[in-house]
Amino acid sequence: MRDNIKSGFLPMILSVLGVILYVTMFATIMTAMTTLSNTSMSVIATTDNVSTGVGITTGNATLTETLLNGLVANVDSITSTEVGDVVVSDNYTHPLLYVTGLTANVTAGDGRTLTVTYQHEITSDYIALSTVIGIAPTVLLLAGLFGAAFVYRKGFKVAKAGDTSGMMRMVVGVLVTILFITLFATVVTAMNTLYTTYGSVTSWIAFGTVVSIAPTVLFLGGIFAGASTAVSGYRARRSRK
Repeated sequence: MRDNIKSGFLPMILSVLGVILYVTMFATIMTAMTTLSNTSMSVIATTDNVSTGVGITTGNATLTETLLNGLVANVDSITSTEVGDVVVSDNYTHPLLYVTGLTANVTAGDGRTLTVTYQHEITSDYIALSTVIGIAPTVLLLAGLFGAAFVYRKGFKVAKAGDTSGMMRMVVGVLVTILFITLFATVVTAMNTLYTTYGSVTSWIAFGTVVSIAPTVLFLGGIFAGASTAVSGYRARRSRK
């Protein structure tokens, strides 16, 4: 019986606690991934000649490198050789940075040069590295969930082989169900934090979709795991009568 507890039932219980802890701590992983993404960059200065027509105070500068995350918030500064310009970045569509605040009716030949200092993601210089970093959180989250399910299933098989009376399976099944329901609020809170913080960030590939459906799948999976374990024990016990 002790061997069954160590090699079968204990992994089952630990897998339930493990998946709850993993989801709860996943925000820490996302913080680390965000830090990795944001610090893997360099500051680039690009110059471009920009002209404006009569009555036109907008224009665009061609950036030589990709703007970090495609966000104008990552433009550090824009300076102009035209005294009357008060240049402000408006929007970005690679490789063009659109700006406002230019003095009208200034041609490139008159000498206006814009110097744009901006943040560039270094990882985009390496083949598929940005994609790998972008999909890593989704893969890590799914790997943790499937890993916990695998451990639970393997423990169940070992426990079933040794628990001929079915009593321990019934007890553990009920315990797992109660434990999972009791602690599930923690999972929902953690998932909500992940979804609201990172779900809409397009650089994290498929993460928002996975996080949006994960609580439902986890809740149903936890209830099914506990209930099926208890039912298995009940059937074994009835067959002995």
